[in-house]
Amino acid sequence: MSVKNLFMMIFMVILFPIMIIFCNIDAFFLIMSIILVFISLGSLHTLVISSNVDEEDEDEEELENEEVEESFLEIGDTLGINARKLNYGFIISMDLMIIVYFIFTFFILDVLLLKVLAIILIANWVYDIIGVIDNMINTGATGTVDEEDEFTWKDRLYELYLWLHNITTIGFIAVTFFVIYLT
Repeated sequence: MSVKNLFMMIFMVILFPIMIIFCNIDAFFLIMSIILVFISLGSLHTLVISSNVDEEDEDEEELENEEVEESFLEIGDTLGINARKLNYGFIISMDLMIIVYFIFTFFILDVLLLKVLAIILIANWVYDIIGVIDNMINTGATGTVDEEDEFTWKDRLYELYLWLHNITTIGFIAVTFFVIYLT
């Protein structure tokens, strides 16, 4: 597949629907709210399951993830694109769409507390983008990072951060929906 065809495919599948969504502000708000709630609930579900998984299930899941990643990399090699960079690009573009959503809600809302919460959530998503870029730089071409196997207090603190981030996002969306559409 040539680069021109890849860009046309990305335009038709991703950018064109986004442009349509931006034509109707309510549709953009509702669709992005639903997407964010599903992302946050999925992250919370992953956090709950990861704390309750035994070691055998974890090893099987790791093997399945490695197989999927290897097949994804083979497809990328066949198409002549760097699949890791493409994956990072999709993650960053989704994070940027979420930041646009919170900026949008910042300007729509009149409640000062919700505006402050929107700014905090924007900062969290910018921090996520910085983490993705840092991961992209540190992994290099191999795609592996030297990690320790032990579960430290930093990991527990990061899990708490993820819990708070996801719960705050869901709460913000619920309250914002109530303020915009039900009052």
